[in-house]
Amino acid sequence: MTMRFSPALALALATSACSLVIGDLSRECSVDADCASRDTAAACIEGLCVIPADPYYGRCERTIGATDAESPIVFGAVMPVTKTDGTPDGRAGRVEAMALAVQEINQRGIVGKKLQLRVCDTRGSATDAEKLARRLVEDHDAVGLLAGGSADVLAVSSVATSAQVLLMGISSTSPEISDLTDGGLVWRTAGSDARQGEVLRANLLPTTTRVTIISVGDPYGDGLRSAFVGALSAEMKDKVRMFRFAPDVSTTTDEGKAALDGILDDANDTVPDAILIIAQVTHLPHLLVGVRNRPALKAAQLYLTDSARNATLLTGETGAALENAIGTGPKSPSGDSFELFRQNFLQETRIDPRDLSYTAHSYDAVYLLSLASAWALGRAPGSAPTGQGLAEGLAKISDKGPASSSFSMASQFVAATGKLAAGEAIDVTGTSGDLDFDEKGDPAAEVEVWRVKDGAFATLR
Repeated sequence: MTMRFSPALALALATSACSLVIGDLSRECSVDADCASRDTAAACIEGLCVIPADPYYGRCERTIGATDAESPIVFGAVMPVTKTDGTPDGRAGRVEAMALAVQEINQRGIVGKKLQLRVCDTRGSATDAEKLARRLVEDHDAVGLLAGGSADVLAVSSVATSAQVLLMGISSTSPEISDLTDGGLVWRTAGSDARQGEVLRANLLPTTTRVTIISVGDPYGDGLRSAFVGALSAEMKDKVRMFRFAPDVSTTTDEGKAALDGILDDANDTVPDAILIIAQVTHLPHLLVGVRNRPALKAAQLYLTDSARNATLLTGETGAALENAIGTGPKSPSGDSFELFRQNFLQETRIDPRDLSYTAHSYDAVYLLSLASAWALGRAPGSAPTGQGLAEGLAKISDKGPASSSFSMASQFVAATGKLAAGEAIDVTGTSGDLDFDEKGDPAAEVEVWRVKDGAFATLR
């Protein structure tokens, strides 16, 4: 490896920082992924693979919405956009749903204010999510934060409580989140996995006696596995075999692949009637192909969870492995509000949101924070919304009292914000369904069962 100066390095030195440049001075990259084979910490800067002095260089570059408006309302999102090797993450559609919401909201305004959303790429690391969230609050004045999965929400919750900003989770379904000591600052648009565990048990057990579970060792995997096992009878618990893998196992390295293959081999030796996989979408391709290539696992009925309902998995070897798999997850959105969102999302991305998990929840999260901002601005005109102000606003959004008004969140946004700014409670329906929060900031959890048939997801019940 050689150290050379580049224009980017000279700039870094001029600002009292330094970077390591990898390779020759000729143009050697176009995007960060081109540098991953040399060093996973490298970034593509002015055509060169560089290890920046700032380990989070370029991770918060995307700003959506009002960039020129005076005193915009700033939200920050910490989301997995790329993997550690720089290639796209299968959950990136959630950010595009947020972007669509910001675009629509800024066409209307929030009590005269515009919205700005700054997105930071966690690359699937909860540790990075916490550090990036702190940066969003301290450097970019974010008054509200959005985070993806359970591990991210649990990590970022410390930032929310210490900085007194509101945190909205999107695909964070771990039951552990309900018990956080958060001062009412942590909310989520997806219900707890306590219910999903019960639905898994009810649908899996009538057809099987020996169950093998492979699960990711993070709050999502541990929480859902515990919810499922906890719903079993004492007799059935003795027939369950469980295998757990570390969340930071990489499917792009030989070491990571070997670790997962070892677990798959051990699971194959159990000769189960059914295999339940609880994993993030980044691990699923390797696990699904591994199941298909092992005779005992291939012969077993495959069960999956909400993260697996992702169209990126329906092609090639993973698609073949998914055929006839049964899964559970949040109830698929439907109705006029969702159909309007679906058509707009299709136009913007050419992707049907029904084939991706938690896109509607992502869209709703931005709208919810914006509605809550209207309440906060109405209480303190001229001031930026506070975390407590947003929390108070959210508590006014699921009021089913006789004096409350009902609104479709997106199509009746202006009327809804007007009511909230005036201090009136409302009841809203989102694209993901009814948004009725309990005292812990959790929405009601409606769970459905789906199946992969002829290369497509189909709802069973």
